[in-house]
Amino acid sequence: MPSLTEQLASARQKDQQISASASPAPTNFQREPLGNSEQLNQLTPCPRSSLFSDGPHDGTFGLGSSGLVPTLDHASSPINPIPFPTWSSEGNNLISGLANDQSHDFDSQSQGNPFHLPGSQVVNMDLSPSFAAQLKSSANDLPLEMKEGLEQYIQSRTLAERLAMHYLSSLNTQSMIQQLIREKDTHWAVSGSLKKLIAKYAKAYMLSSTAKFYIKCNPEDIIVSALRANRVKDLPNEDDLTATDTLKSAVSRAVVQSRSTVKDHIMSTVRDTSKTSQLPADERDLGTVAQSLLGGLKDVPLSLALMYRLALMRNVADNNPDMNTRDFWPTVDSEMAALLGVSQEGIKTQQQVIADFQLTYELDVKKYGKHRVSPTNIGSSTYQWKTFVKTVNTLAGNATIIDSTEKKAERKRKRRINDTDARRTRSSAAADEGSDGEEDTTEDGVPGASGDNENEEEE
Repeated sequence: MPSLTEQLASARQKDQQISASASPAPTNFQREPLGNSEQLNQLTPCPRSSLFSDGPHDGTFGLGSSGLVPTLDHASSPINPIPFPTWSSEGNNLISGLANDQSHDFDSQSQGNPFHLPGSQVVNMDLSPSFAAQLKSSANDLPLEMKEGLEQYIQSRTLAERLAMHYLSSLNTQSMIQQLIREKDTHWAVSGSLKKLIAKYAKAYMLSSTAKFYIKCNPEDIIVSALRANRVKDLPNEDDLTATDTLKSAVSRAVVQSRSTVKDHIMSTVRDTSKTSQLPADERDLGTVAQSLLGGLKDVPLSLALMYRLALMRNVADNNPDMNTRDFWPTVDSEMAALLGVSQEGIKTQQQVIADFQLTYELDVKKYGKHRVSPTNIGSSTYQWKTFVKTVNTLAGNATIIDSTEKKAERKRKRRINDTDARRTRSSAAADEGSDGEEDTTEDGVPGASGDNENEEEE
């Protein structure tokens, strides 16, 4: 078998024979225009090269398949890379570095524009009048400041200016997002002064001379309406749903505390309880009971109408000795509905309602004695109502029972509109409602009393 040297020599000989026998090209041949690929290769000389050629190597490689590999006889020849086009240091001149090392000056249109190259298209930044008019028409509803910004954008003539405007717009957007995050982290909170005022409103509602119901009418909504009607300071905007829900939670806690205070005091006049012993006989009459509940809240009158309502509450406690404490207020509301003639038993006239209240009061007097404190005549033309008390009484007198279906829908609505932080606030409020046994003294000096889990009573 021949050696590798012999095989190579034989191959070179055959190659020379093929080259010698090749016929010359016709003289009348007319070269056709260069194709796209050939035009691309005009910048780089592509000399004919053969894999086994013995001719001298010129140090360059063509783009043909055989030109990619140096000949065996000249494998050690240096490789000269194709020079890359470079920018000259004198003006905007592009030094080709390619065929003939020709340099090209920018024309007058391309001076100062690094995006323009010889033979390239210059980007036209001008907007057509019709398109600009369409943009302005679409921006009719935008604020004036944004309209002015759009006008500046349309009038800009360079890409750099418009890129700068886009960058400024992104910075503004980032700033607004950061501001929203800061505002989200800083939720509206009930101030100390507002919390005391809410407690005052809650007591005024529970000891109102016109109250119809105490738990089934969503009293927290009534109190919030009274606060807004009296334009109390520090209240959140009505369209701020999260803050409004926080306000309602604070009002609900105050109502629960006040309701617990009234219930425990009424119970303590009837019998011993797990929290306290029965009050002495001289502290059980309705006048003394009302005075104890009002405490230092002098703005709310100790009226006969209030005594009527306290008599009905004590009647419920007397007639239901084994009743679970969480059923106390729902039972009171049911008895009030029947007495007022708004239950299924039928409508009553005003005279009938007053007569039933009077009868309930007289039954209480027979058992616990006549009131030791004279009631205030709120029907007198000389009586001066406090504005907030009058507002609470008006709203309380117009209250209606909210059925369980509506209450469930309201709770679902709250869960739907509140974000995560609001739900956390509501959970905290629920925890507070579940433990209303803490001592609480308001600005009016009315001591709070420990109570049952009023959160269960709400249900």
